[in-house]
Formats: sequence, structure tokens, C-alpha cells
Amino acid sequence: MLEQQGYQNIRFQRLCALSPGSEVAGAVTLLILMQLPLDGLKNPSFKVQLPLVVTYSNILLLQGAQINEFNVPESFTHPVGTDHRQVAELLVQGLSHRYMNHLLQWGGRAARISAANRQ
Repeated sequence: MLEQQGYQNIRFQRLCALSPGSEVAGAVTLLILMQLPLDGLKNPSFKVQLPLVVTYSNILLLQGAQINEFNVPESFTHPVGTDHRQVAELLVQGLSHRYMNHLLQWGGRAARISAANRQ
């Protein structure tokens, strides 16, 4: 699915896993390394850390995601059904949108700082 979004050289690594608990059926932190070869990007490499939890009530919870050096402040929850591809697409779409907003805000701040320094 990430290939369809244009990403290349995608590598997955499991960083850590937690044992099931009273409310957690399973938990794992995934590291995804990938590249998005587009003109105009300062760095086409992306490092994404996803701490994922699945509850006994079949809810997927993502809290504390990190994209490159950006910590995603929002959480993502979604029922885990039979269509895992749909859940993955929603997750990728949401994280991509949030990271793009971060880049646009950061770019605007950097431009204002640069303009202020020139004055």
C-alpha cells in the first residue's frame, strides 16, 4: 500500500512488543523506514515509529507516533475489523495529512523568522 503512495525502499522493523495485559491483547512498536523521491524535498527519507495497541474489544490504538523528528500529538483509534487494508489506509492518510500540516506550519514559521532576521 505504501508503494501505491509513491514510497520506495520500504523497510519494517519491530522495535519492541509488550505482553498481553488486562486490557491489552497485544502491543508492538513498529519502525518504518522509507523514501519518497519527489523533487523539492530537502530529505526524501522518512522514519516513522508507530506504537500500536490492540485491545480485547478489538480497538486499534496508536498514541505517540513519531514521523522523522515530529511527535504526532493526536491519537488514532479505530475498530479492528476484517478489512485491515482499510484501517491501514486510514492510518497512513491521517498521519500523512497531519505531517503535511506540520511541515506547512513549520515552513511558514521558518519564512517569517528568516524575513525578520533580514530586517
